[in-house]
Amino acid sequence: LVDRGTFAAYCQTWARWHAAEAIIAKKGMTFETPNGYAQQRPEVAISQRAAALMTRLAQEFGLTPSSRTRIEAPNADPDEDDFDEFLNRGKG
Repeated sequence: LVDRGTFAAYCQTWARWHAAEAIIAKKGMTFETPNGYAQQRPEVAISQRAAALMTRLAQEFGLTPSSRTRIEAPNADPDEDDFDEFLNRGKG
């Protein structure tokens, strides 16, 4: 896999986002400081940064609507179908 590093980064970022979201779901988006003030949990910023990075990485793989429109696939010759050839191997 040529893009192994980018795919690994996407997976790690998804795991980081998922972990942060689990904490937010359990504990809420804010916490009370020792002085009694409400403060945003660090996991909110972690989640937001991870979501932004996941979007950028997803674009590299054509996983967003706009990036899918930029994918150029070679025109397949209808007479040459590698998958059909694979399926029919040994049948004749």
